[in-house]
Amino acid sequence: AEQSLFETWLDGAESTEVESEMRLDWIGHLKAYVLDGEEGPHGHWVERIAGHKVPVRQVFEILVREGVWQADEFLDLLRAEVPVVFASPLAEAADALNLDALLDEPGRRDLTGWDVMTIDDVSTTDMDDGISLQVLEDGTCLAGVHITDVSALVLTGSALDTGAFERCASLYFPDQKIPMLPKQISSHLGSLQPDVPRLALSFLFPVGAAGEVGAPEIVPSVICCREKLSYEAVDDILENPGHRLYESLNRLHEVAEAHLVERMQEGAVPLVQVNRRVSLGPGQEIEVSLGPRNSRSDLLVSELMVMVNVACARLCQAQDIPMIYRTQVSPDMSRFEDTENEILHRYRLLRRMRPAVPSLEPGLHGGLG
Repeated sequence: AEQSLFETWLDGAESTEVESEMRLDWIGHLKAYVLDGEEGPHGHWVERIAGHKVPVRQVFEILVREGVWQADEFLDLLRAEVPVVFASPLAEAADALNLDALLDEPGRRDLTGWDVMTIDDVSTTDMDDGISLQVLEDGTCLAGVHITDVSALVLTGSALDTGAFERCASLYFPDQKIPMLPKQISSHLGSLQPDVPRLALSFLFPVGAAGEVGAPEIVPSVICCREKLSYEAVDDILENPGHRLYESLNRLHEVAEAHLVERMQEGAVPLVQVNRRVSLGPGQEIEVSLGPRNSRSDLLVSELMVMVNVACARLCQAQDIPMIYRTQVSPDMSRFEDTENEILHRYRLLRRMRPAVPSLEPGLHGGLG
């Protein structure tokens, strides 16, 4: 009797009346069948109750018809059991955070008077690093890189820490972002939003009159971003001497460019990556764009980030702080066949690159020089 009822329901007969408990049981089996395939534990159940093999695609469409899934359901997230929403205890823990109390922590340097700016994609909401330039009376300056201090918000061993450990990373897709931490942290308290005080770890690099860069001072700080800039906006500012940020951004670009030259002299591989963007338009149409990641703004941001990572590694090495380092053996560039074709050139370079290796001991990174 159940088999006969199932066959009628499977065909989509509108008059089919199925008990809710039975329907839920069927749907559970069908969902597992779609996720695991015909060889999964529920494949034989579907074939037996339907009386014949049922294509996985047909079962998926039935689940869409029944309102169980959307037509574009992200099945890989379901297969990996990735949680897309935060459980109430985690959301409540994030909402209970008191940033005002943390801002007054002793030992935090007040840098809220500095002109800190973030540079990200236009759509970015989780701004986790900012930059600044302070010109000193003697003509030297301080190039600042300010990383949001999430560790002050997420205490070791807390529910938020455990939840982040289980998620492992934020996931970015063309149609959605699944953050590692609740939005109250990832897009608000832990994001360097304009015109609000935020906790940061600041790397202050002294830059001499001749452009030489010294070892940074690393301090916990409170900052207040003044500008949220896009890469395109920064490229425009770097070409506009009349803009109020022109001098600061050009000085920072000079620091970044000098660091790139230094890395190249140390054997870094000049690999120009491609910026691939996949997004969904207003009508859910797929939009794909390709572009090189070698603009002046790209160079400015990427080099300052390399400087910060090197500074972190040296600090951890000097103070015996347990850390996972990322090392890489230098590629063998002998008998390298160069070409004017950019795609072929990049392919040949990538073929020479050795895998990066995580290590508990610091080492060299050949690709970065």
